[in-house]
Amino acid sequence: MKDQKRILKLDDFLRRLLINYPNKARTLFSSEEKPIEDVDDLRIRAVKEKTKKIEYGDKR
Repeated sequence: MKDQKRILKLDDFLRRLLINYPNKARTLFSSEEKPIEDVDDLRIRAVKEKTKKIEYGDKR
């Protein structure tokens, strides 16, 4: 199957959640000596993603 690229539209609050919860998971996994490489990859992708401003409303 071909890899598909997905675009998420997130406001600042949701973007912070996407970054902060993997941080908490990483801390938990690290304390339990579980592998953290996948969590690190997710964190890096979330931070490096480009942002684009989207205007809402009816602008005619």
